[in-house]
Amino acid sequence: MAVDSAGATIDFLLSPTRDLEAARRFLRNTETLEHVGGTTQSFIYVWVALLVMTGIEVFIAYEQVPTLIMLTALVGLSVVKAALIIAYFTHLKFEKLMLIIFMRTHCGA
Repeated sequence: MAVDSAGATIDFLLSPTRDLEAARRFLRNTETLEHVGGTTQSFIYVWVALLVMTGIEVFIAYEQVPTLIMLTALVGLSVVKAALIIAYFTHLKFEKLMLIIFMRTHCGA
């Protein structure tokens, strides 16, 4: 049996040596486990934030803003957007160990 960092069962193995009743008991137990993750409301908030930041990026790109300020703002917004996508839509926000591993390997920490 495989479990995630929260102790929830994510995979199991049935073999000829296990009986059908034990498998049924196991499956009944897995149905009661609570899914660790974001709510629909939190995903909608993140999506709206990403949409607003994209709108700001488009606005900045079309305005006559000094190049250094424009590039700084665009890169900054892109980093924030990437962090939101990584944290929420790949569920790393809810998997602390994987988030730490990702940050250490990809951010040079």
